[in-house]
Amino acid sequence: MVSRATFAAGAIVLFIALATLNAGGYRFGASDQAFYIPAVQHHLDPSLFPRDWPMLAAQDRLNAFTPLAASLARATGVSLPALFFALYLAGLATLGTAALLVAGRLYRSGWTAAALLAALTLRHAVALGAVNTLEGYMHPRMIAFAAGALAVASFLRGRYAAMTWLIVVAGIVHPTTAVWFALWLAVAVMVAEPRWRLALSGIAGVAGLAAAWALAAGPLAGRLGRLDESWLAALDGKTYLFPDRWPVWAWASAALPVLTVAAIYRLRRTRTGTGGSPLADTREAGLVAGVLTLAAVFLASVPFTAARVAFAVQLQVPRVLWMLDLLAIVYLVWVLAESRPARPGRPALVAALLVAAAVGRGAWVMLVEHPERQVVAVGLAPTDWNRAMEWIRTETAPAAHVLA
Repeated sequence: MVSRATFAAGAIVLFIALATLNAGGYRFGASDQAFYIPAVQHHLDPSLFPRDWPMLAAQDRLNAFTPLAASLARATGVSLPALFFALYLAGLATLGTAALLVAGRLYRSGWTAAALLAALTLRHAVALGAVNTLEGYMHPRMIAFAAGALAVASFLRGRYAAMTWLIVVAGIVHPTTAVWFALWLAVAVMVAEPRWRLALSGIAGVAGLAAAWALAAGPLAGRLGRLDESWLAALDGKTYLFPDRWPVWAWASAALPVLTVAAIYRLRRTRTGTGGSPLADTREAGLVAGVLTLAAVFLASVPFTAARVAFAVQLQVPRVLWMLDLLAIVYLVWVLAESRPARPGRPALVAALLVAAAVGRGAWVMLVEHPERQVVAVGLAPTDWNRAMEWIRTETAPAAHVLA
């Protein structure tokens, strides 16, 4: 008989495969990696990019991921493409593990857990494109989100030390993503553990003072001013950064997960679990309170982004809706599969339908939307341009000028 661990491992492998298909395949050198790859390469060899580094360093200055990735590549001896692919797989495996652990606390059936995994492979944009729920390449933000989701699972299981360390890991990998998980779970713990409220309030006060110092005289000094016209022109196409410019339908889509979480949580409070107690316990109440706090922070940030305050824009606060989206999906799967307990075959049916949807959509993405892509491309495509770049890399000095 197949053990639970073997079944979970197989489910996570299938999750990774379907997530990759729905993201349009795995690629190296795509999108934001235009920054991460040269930054890691520079940490491996400081002689590289002598003219570009001042520009890259502005973004890399407070970045812990790139030097750590360089150290990992140096210590293991693996190539950067192989390292990035391994980190991509690790991020998805962590997210899948988090989903199974959350499901183990909030669901009754293993089929509902399988349904949640399938639902999470259905990639979509959040907050007018502020973030995609999945990416077809390694991005530190995805790894941090996976670590944060695992921290949520640890919270639900009462493993607060593990929760804290996972938030720290997320902060090292992608600080802004970690900040939102930290706020979410800090509120959750305050609700779930009344005896810790005084201590947590003190920690929050110290954190607030540290943030004020960082903005006034520390590494974030000078970011409370308004964006100038040149910056606004550069960001003109990134409408998701400025909620005051969102159309009505975008605001409606932002409100939908908030209303979904609130409504389904209220429904779960009316249902009973084992022993006749409410299905939603105090930790779940904390989780909902924390995620609704994130929604309140988003609303409170709108006047500052409308005033084009640099720090408020740089925080990309609309991305907190990603966390709301996650909990809304968790709740919606429960509604579909388990809100009517008198139908025992329903979880398996919902899981089958969601897996079929994930397979069908993944096939459409790869065969119709992006037929030119491989499912997995660990390295750069062997094009004439890339071959020329490789020759330049190996045959010329780092400081050489290239006219192309």
